[in-house]
Amino acid sequence: MKAPRPPGNEPTITFEQYKQILELKRLKEYGKKSYTTLAKELGLRGGTVLSAVRKGIKRYDYALWKQEQER
Repeated sequence: MKAPRPPGNEPTITFEQYKQILELKRLKEYGKKSYTTLAKELGLRGGTVLSAVRKGIKRYDYALWKQEQER
């Protein structure tokens, strides 16, 4: 029997990419590196990165929260 899949669509951003986006947001290095520059480096669309910054990705936020609880 297979494990159940989480509900919703699969994000186009990997967990590691999401952590990089959050790190840039946390550091607020807007003058040094923009989200569109980061999107090009990661091979993603600019809108995808901006959406992740504004709305977040709930399943990754939950995974980050879970990691913090384990520490």
